[in-house]
Amino acid sequence: MKLATYQFKTLLNSGIKDAKSILFYGEEDLFVIEKVHTFLQGALKTKLSETLSIDAEKVLSKEVFLSDLLKERTLFEEEKKTIWLQRASEKTLPFIKEFLEDDHCSFFIVTADKYLKPSSKMRQYYEEERSLLSMGCFAPTLEDIKQKLGDIFRRENKTITPNLLTKLSEIFVRSPLVLEGEIEKLLTYTLSKSDILEQDIESCLSVNEVLGYDDLIDAFFDQNPKKTLHFFQVQLAEGGSSIGVLRTLIFNTRRLYALKCAQTEGKAIDQALMMVTPPIFSHQKDKVKRFLEKWPVKALESLLDSLIQVETFCKTSGDLANNVFEKVLLDFSKSRTH
Repeated sequence: MKLATYQFKTLLNSGIKDAKSILFYGEEDLFVIEKVHTFLQGALKTKLSETLSIDAEKVLSKEVFLSDLLKERTLFEEEKKTIWLQRASEKTLPFIKEFLEDDHCSFFIVTADKYLKPSSKMRQYYEEERSLLSMGCFAPTLEDIKQKLGDIFRRENKTITPNLLTKLSEIFVRSPLVLEGEIEKLLTYTLSKSDILEQDIESCLSVNEVLGYDDLIDAFFDQNPKKTLHFFQVQLAEGGSSIGVLRTLIFNTRRLYALKCAQTEGKAIDQALMMVTPPIFSHQKDKVKRFLEKWPVKALESLLDSLIQVETFCKTSGDLANNVFEKVLLDFSKSRTH
């Protein structure tokens, strides 16, 4: 049975009932894992530590047999009611079918090693069987984030204006994996207040400053001096600091440099994009590939050296910091081919 988003939410409240297994798949591993954690806590009322996890490669190589895992769990870890098969592929489908044909008390979670197309045999098997569940895991939309935040604030008896809720949602739609931790900080910060104000968000959310520089960073790496200067001046006018922009720029330069080095070592670009931390999500890939084409390794090395020197200078020369950093922005946002 294929689950829609609203059906998954119902499942979290009502429990699994007669279902024996669920398949999670998606384009980004982090979103798949986040869905698994939500499912464990909501539908199964259990924890990751109480789940027996196994890599599908061990099943394929016959290093581990799923039936033996179940016996071991029953004998030695009776409290563990869930088995999680990770990185499953079409090759593991016969093993999964054989395991599910036997009656047992454990619930079986399967996560695929990649996005499964509708023609996938694994996906079709889970969607056609009534006792099995299938859930696609994708980056949340703005409306998904707004609804989730609205539910949290209502539960905590907090009020927030529609405009501010939209603004906060726009922050997290670009960085959804930090939502839980950041909102917990916001709720703690506003513990004695019923209203959430913009200054509360600006005061306690660590993602707010970095995400506010997106337009500037994009313009810089696109080598557009006019837009770069415009967004820098906008940041200063809105109370931002050159140090904040500088540190965000250093972070992004280091990430591009790591990707560029991986490319020079012969790694395919899609492979390299999966290696960096934090990860580069699907909606960012085209943009990052464009930046990599424009910035050679030597240019990124030179940029990093200059930014680190400017950071040291800005810490000791506050009055001149904005002017110095503005010059660096203009110099390096111009086309560099060597």
